[in-house]
Parts: sequence; structure tokens; C-alpha cells
Amino acid sequence: MREILRKSEYWGRIKPYVMFAFTTKYALALYEALCLRRNLARTEEIISVEDFREMLGVSIDKLTTYKNLNSWAISPAVEEINALSDFTVRVEPIRQGGQQRGMVTGFRVGWEMKEPEEWERVLAELMRSKVGRKARIKGTVERVAAPLAPN
Repeated sequence: MREILRKSEYWGRIKPYVMFAFTTKYALALYEALCLRRNLARTEEIISVEDFREMLGVSIDKLTTYKNLNSWAISPAVEEINALSDFTVRVEPIRQGGQQRGMVTGFRVGWEMKEPEEWERVLAELMRSKVGRKARIKGTVERVAAPLAPN
């Protein structure tokens, strides 16, 4: 058993208060996968499209185009993880045949731990009510102005 643990590539600890803050299943799946990789010496991995879809839990007949996969699964997951977890993640498509319109053959997934100040801001958000969280994450919160004094 010690030999198996010594050779293991995966180590991590999932923080339940972060996990319960996610609203999409794709964010939760990506967070779990990245928690396993967080303490590795490398901070970037190239993953095939099939493996990445499996990692996110996207079935083969759903979100079949990159545009749909990105807008419905990848972007929301990355946005939530970056806003509500203790590390930052980026997912970039690897294309064959051109950077803009080439066929997506895989994904370059990178992650890094947040600085203590950033993590404190995340913890403050996690302690707040979920009401309005999406607007706070996107920066679209409307604030009520103080009433004007009567003339």
C-alpha cells in the first residue's frame, strides 16, 4: 500500500463549504477533478475532448458542438470555480487547423492556488447569502442610492 501511495499522482482535499456553494453540476465535477490534481508538481494538463467531457459528466449525445459545450458547461463552471474556490482555473481549447475555426482536439487546463487575500474575499462571499451571488460574481449588482434631500 505504501508503494501505491508513493507513486500516486492524485492528492487533494475537497472543501465541503466550497462544494455546496456551486450551482452547476459541471462546476462541481471540474472542482472535484482539480482538487485531485491541486498538489501535483505540475499546474497544467492537456486533456482530450473525450476525457474532458467525461470529467465534466457530459454525455456523448449532449452539448455536441464546442460552442454549446463552452457556453453551457465550461464557462459557467470556470466562472464559479474562480469565484468560489481556493484556486483559479483556466480552460483553453486546443485546435487543429487554425486558432479560430479549427477542430477542437483537446483542452489545456491550468490551475493555481489563490493568494491569501483573494481566499479571504472568497470566504467572505461564501459566508454571505446565496441570494444575489450570481450578480455579485458577474459584477452586475445594482446598489440603491440614498434618497435626495428635499429642496
